[in-house]
Amino acid sequence: MIWTMFMYPSSRKRPAHFGPFPLESLPRDPSVVALESARTPRVPERRASRNDLLTVAVDRYSDVYSQFVTGEVAAQIAPLPDDLERRSIDAKGICYFMDASQVGIC
Repeated sequence: MIWTMFMYPSSRKRPAHFGPFPLESLPRDPSVVALESARTPRVPERRASRNDLLTVAVDRYSDVYSQFVTGEVAAQIAPLPDDLERRSIDAKGICYFMDASQVGIC
C-alpha cells in the first residue's frame, strides 16, 4: 500500500544525527582527505578583505546579533558533555531539527 511508504520511511531506524542522506553508506578513503587538504589554497588576504557578498552578509548578521552580547556573563558554564563525539551528535541533531539539509563537523 502506498501509505506504508509515508508512514514508515526507509530511514526510520537511522539515527537522527545522520541526516536525511545515507552518506555513511559511501566508501571512505582517508588518502582523499590528505590529498584535498594539500590542494586547498588559502584565500588571498586582499580578496578576504574586500567587500564580496559573503563578507557583506557576515558583517550584516554580525551587526544584527551584536546587540545580544552586551550584559553580564552567566555565572555558570552551560552543561556540555565531555565526550566530543556526543557534542557533535547534539550539534548535528539540532541542525537537522532546524531543517538543515546537511551538516559537517570537522
